[in-house]
Amino acid sequence: MENAARFFLTFLCYSFLGWACECFYCFALDRKWTNRGFLAGPLCPVYGFGALLIYYALRPLHGRVIALFLCGMLLTSVLEYLTSLLLEKLFHMSWWDYSNNKFNLNGRVCLRNSTLFGLLAVALLEWIAPAVNALVALPGPVAVQWTAFALWSVLEADLILTVHAILVLNGKLAQLAQMKKELQTKTAEMRELLKEKIGAPAEARIRTELDAMSARVHAMESAFRFPTRRLIAAFPNMRSLRDSEAMRRIRAALRERTAQRQERRRSGNKK
Repeated sequence: MENAARFFLTFLCYSFLGWACECFYCFALDRKWTNRGFLAGPLCPVYGFGALLIYYALRPLHGRVIALFLCGMLLTSVLEYLTSLLLEKLFHMSWWDYSNNKFNLNGRVCLRNSTLFGLLAVALLEWIAPAVNALVALPGPVAVQWTAFALWSVLEADLILTVHAILVLNGKLAQLAQMKKELQTKTAEMRELLKEKIGAPAEARIRTELDAMSARVHAMESAFRFPTRRLIAAFPNMRSLRDSEAMRRIRAALRERTAQRQERRRSGNKK
């Protein structure tokens, strides 16, 4: 039990370090701080799995920097590719897309990121792993088990909330697709009726119905709670495999909603 607890804490340490690297790297590119993790907490589990995979699979290469770098590139690229594929199959979403990067493979991995991961693999075995192992060895047997149990509970709750947020997003996308079809049908019906010169009152009624339906669609596109909004912000290239246009409209609606909130806040401060 103690060994399992220390192993779990090691995984969390690597997940946190991966989250920090991801966030600071994206901050350096975008000059904007965003939680770039899959979870709400400061963890990127895929980095935790990747670090443990490198540590146990490539430890015999310790000290052989070139071989470690190349094998680290290959191993982490395979992991990133499979993770992208798995998330896509589970949630019908493409979470990241490197199609605009040079030397990419199906938009799932690219040479730039693979090179960075190779460098991280070298840093992991040469410097990071010894420090993490020393840190995880500090708590006593009882303390490490209780700490692992508490953090496992938090991680489980975070995972449940995140999956729920994804399911909510998928549900909204399905609703929006249905409403979009209804709106298109209504619009086509109105065009046909207008050809028949139905009169101003009937035309006004139909236009009012269309405006009301359009307003409902727009309201639904921005009506997301924080967990779902956080996910959309964390993965700026995320798109739905069922309706990519709906995701574009949702992002636009959320940006508009944020801008309105900021404007109201500025107006309130002036008063």
